[in-house]
Amino acid sequence: MRTNLRSISLILCLVFSVSMTAQNVKIKGKIIDYQKNPIFAANIYLSNNLDKGATSDFIGNFVLDIEFSNMKDTLIVSFIGFEKKEIALESLDVSKQIIIRLKEDQTALSEIVVKANPSLSREFSIQNVSTLEIYSTPTSSGDALKMVTTLPASTNTSESANPELRGSSSDMSRVMLNDVPIYNPVRNSQISGMGNFSLLNTELIKELTIYASNPPLIYGNSTAGLVEIETTKELKNNQTQIAVSLANIGVLRSQRLNEKSFIQLYGNYQFSKPYIYILIKKILIILIILRARISVLTCMLRLLRDLRSICIRILLTRII
Repeated sequence: MRTNLRSISLILCLVFSVSMTAQNVKIKGKIIDYQKNPIFAANIYLSNNLDKGATSDFIGNFVLDIEFSNMKDTLIVSFIGFEKKEIALESLDVSKQIIIRLKEDQTALSEIVVKANPSLSREFSIQNVSTLEIYSTPTSSGDALKMVTTLPASTNTSESANPELRGSSSDMSRVMLNDVPIYNPVRNSQISGMGNFSLLNTELIKELTIYASNPPLIYGNSTAGLVEIETTKELKNNQTQIAVSLANIGVLRSQRLNEKSFIQLYGNYQFSKPYIYILIKKILIILIILRARISVLTCMLRLLRDLRSICIRILLTRII
């Protein structure tokens, strides 16, 4: 009796294993393009059963195990840059390897427009400086670029008007005037290119914007930062301004052409003789004063030395 039960159990296990094997279907295939090149990492899955899926290997081969009950489903093959392909499983001969060709998805763009947003860039600017702030800052000397050197982002150590931002040299920063680059924005410059003053008249400036980092992408060659200068856009009255100092003279003429247009002309001439004359005169006066003080000190030293000699003689006389 026990032998018969063991035989029956063995037969039942074999029948069930055969039926389970018959219910599973193994789909083997290869994914290629229309040039017969294999497609790597293509996605193969069922439309109504997303848990059943596979991925093609380096030579485009894949193996997908599904249940026999899913044979009425749809096989979907997709890959980036190719059109998605849908195939009914009932139309496939799963007894042999299937070849699936994908067509390239070619999309022609008629036009690409890239627009800059200056207002967004201004949100990342470190500071906006007005004309009044330039004049009210003593260390700027009323100069627009010297005003930049007083800001925290400036790392200028040469005491010049050249903008040096974020620890970089002046050639790593860019100065823009109404969206036009100024490659040498300083005057009274040395051989090294360092200058004491900027070329710009502060009266011409409406707004000074400093970008210590993240300058607008419409400007290039501004690795360290950008100094953007905008001139006045409205002129109510005709003006003539003259500025005179010991080393230069400047003239600014603002003339209205019509209700919407105007022109501004600015000229500057440098001369160093009066400045050098006064400087030399001051140096001479200082030297004369120093010479007089040295003479007084010399006399006092001689007097002290004589007094010392007299005191020594008196002491020696008393001792003897």
